[in-house]
Amino acid sequence: MERYARDITKGSYAPSFFTIRIPNNENYENLLNNERMSEQAEAYFLHEYIHFLQDLTTIPGLSNICIVVDYMKWVTHQGKDGKLLVPSDPKPEDGFNLWNNQVLSNERIGHGALKDVVVKEITGFKLNNQAIVINGVSHSQLNSKVSFKDSNGHERLYIIGEYAISESMAYTIEQMIYPKILPDAYDCPYKIVEMICDTYLDGFTNDPYRVIALCDSCLMFSFPGRIFAMAIDLLKTVDYKSMSAEIIFKTITQNDSLLKTEHNLLKCATTNDHLEKYSLYAAEQLSDYFTTSNYDSEKTFAIMLINAALEIRKKYPNLFLDIARGGSIRNNRFFKGVLGALGCPVILNNTNYLTTIYGQISEPFFKNGNIYDPSCFWVINQMYKIFKQGCLNNNTYQCEMIDWCKKSFIEKQKKDLTMESDDCLYSPWRRMTDEAFQLCTFGRFWRTIKLSGVEPVSSI
Repeated sequence: MERYARDITKGSYAPSFFTIRIPNNENYENLLNNERMSEQAEAYFLHEYIHFLQDLTTIPGLSNICIVVDYMKWVTHQGKDGKLLVPSDPKPEDGFNLWNNQVLSNERIGHGALKDVVVKEITGFKLNNQAIVINGVSHSQLNSKVSFKDSNGHERLYIIGEYAISESMAYTIEQMIYPKILPDAYDCPYKIVEMICDTYLDGFTNDPYRVIALCDSCLMFSFPGRIFAMAIDLLKTVDYKSMSAEIIFKTITQNDSLLKTEHNLLKCATTNDHLEKYSLYAAEQLSDYFTTSNYDSEKTFAIMLINAALEIRKKYPNLFLDIARGGSIRNNRFFKGVLGALGCPVILNNTNYLTTIYGQISEPFFKNGNIYDPSCFWVINQMYKIFKQGCLNNNTYQCEMIDWCKKSFIEKQKKDLTMESDDCLYSPWRRMTDEAFQLCTFGRFWRTIKLSGVEPVSSI
């Protein structure tokens, strides 16, 4: 199972690309101006921004960034004779642990959304003992599995990993602050964690903050689906009904048996040690996207974003609980404090209008007059989808950015490249001239990562 966009109905977040998509036409700059937005707009943003914070402040989120960047660096060297076959996936022999890490990542993520499947009765829950073999080494218990009967009485199996846990957490926070504002979500993945807790931990979900803490604590480990099953067993041995959500989080993240499941168990590292290590690596990896001096601001911003998020998590280890307790985001002092500090690089609405919320970490760029270009993250996300999914959709390709580019050319009173040829819509990788390098965000980045003259070609 491959997952690089979390979704609730039509809203989505693209992990490692800091891109939020929201299915309405509202302008999210209003969040900065304290102007009232619809509750639906606020609920969508809250849910997806939780995923943005999960990206930056949890082990799976940071790990995913590292794996995606490794893949992007690999695929840019696969072009031959001016052609790059897509989709392009590494094989075991490609080295650099690319294939190994992607296999393990799929196990970490677990299953995706079971659309329109209703969980009627949970019939079993345990660690997943199904083994995968990598380089001759067998790995098991990397996630957990729940069996249940659906509304038709059929027996179903669902693998619990990072996907279900992160979505259950975001959905719980969303429903606490904006109950029943958005369309109802699927049981798997959005409600399955709560359902398992209801089955095996009597009374645990009477305090929904404990559900948030349980999810968040699991996301402080490399394989949260495995930790989830172990944490359920751990909580059965303590008086969890008398515990606050903060104590639940501390009990799980500081438990020696759970800590020993991590790769660095011989170093007796804490979850904070683990988080710092992955934050450092993720910052290094993100900076590798930007290999030329014309992207120095973007490189600096990516590093600052990771570092600032780490400092927030260290200062406020229960930041998700603080957000959940703060009420609607227009009045939520803690949420607005985090948003004000980090900002949000890319918010896209139905019209593909790009909104950027510049946080405090952006202030030095404004002072120096070298503000970073947030659209580069949208470009990288679009390129990733080409590399992973192919360049054809209904036998053609359509650049996602063309409407935004047209508006930008008009607003900035620049030459409108979209009027010159069909390349902007169907083949933006051909925008390689010096003029295009200055005007075309896609072409500029394609050239920067040394793909000038290379065209993606469908391998399907």
